[in-house]
Amino acid sequence: MPTEALAPGVDLDRFSAAAMAEIELREGCELELNAALDACTSAVVGQRVSGR
Repeated sequence: MPTEALAPGVDLDRFSAAAMAEIELREGCELELNAALDACTSAVVGQRVSGR
């Protein structure tokens, strides 16, 4: 993560920029995980309905 790569005592501007980049990166990962979960669960739900 961007904040983990910062040196101790980094100035506030660099820390803020890294923190914002980290938030955007984490949000992007979360969106991808939610999309994958939706794809998996919709396939399972569809199998249950058609199997009746």
